[in-house]
Amino acid sequence: MIIGKMSKLRTKEDREQWERYARWEVVLSDGTTVYRNDEEIGESAWVLLGEYLKDNPHLSITQFKFGFRDNYRTLKENAEGYFFRNSVVGSLAGSQSSFLVGILQDGKILVEKWEIPEMLYQGTEERTVESANLSLITNGLYYEKGVT
Repeated sequence: MIIGKMSKLRTKEDREQWERYARWEVVLSDGTTVYRNDEEIGESAWVLLGEYLKDNPHLSITQFKFGFRDNYRTLKENAEGYFFRNSVVGSLAGSQSSFLVGILQDGKILVEKWEIPEMLYQGTEERTVESANLSLITNGLYYEKGVT
């Protein structure tokens, strides 16, 4: 039985969700697959996942993929940590959504920006762990304002 924070997270694939929304999915070290379902639960599934892993430090993310429909990308497996943030930039002409995704490597976060749902690569930047706030999950630990 799944209880607490994990009960809100989607752990079964829903092809309809992949067709309607840009998504991420991760595989945990115990083999559980977790899918982004923010629209369904009305809050950030990434933040809930981070809190769940903080409560279960023996677990970690081993695989991370993101995309829209059949157009998806996979980040390095078994990275030191994973970064995710959904970004929306608006103007009078409209808005543009992006996924900021990355891995923790040698104490730095390498973040890629992808426009969604088109999955257009916009570049890579380096960020510090201290700047990650709720966006970084690593080795079963959850970084909150630079503190583990």
